[in-house]
Amino acid sequence: MTDINGLPVPECGEPLSKAQFRELMKIIEAGHRFAQYTGRAPHCKHIKYITPILDLRDSMVFRVSFRGLVGEKTFDFRDGPQPMFDRIKKWLEEDKPNG
Repeated sequence: MTDINGLPVPECGEPLSKAQFRELMKIIEAGHRFAQYTGRAPHCKHIKYITPILDLRDSMVFRVSFRGLVGEKTFDFRDGPQPMFDRIKKWLEEDKPNG
């Protein structure tokens, strides 16, 4: 697909709904909080700050950044065709602490 100038239009995935964002928060609180005992979560991301960008027109989170002990990771719905929820959940389940 191209735009009116003939430039390629990137494929976009779905942004996060508020319900999906709340579900991710529960997953993070259960196993990826900053300074959490890692015996319960061996691949803990140690997330200290979460910065969502919420579009009030449709109440969707279209960009979210996670910051903590091991750096920063940002997800945007424009980063690829997969839904943000799936990409974030996959990152949280990765073996690497900072992914």
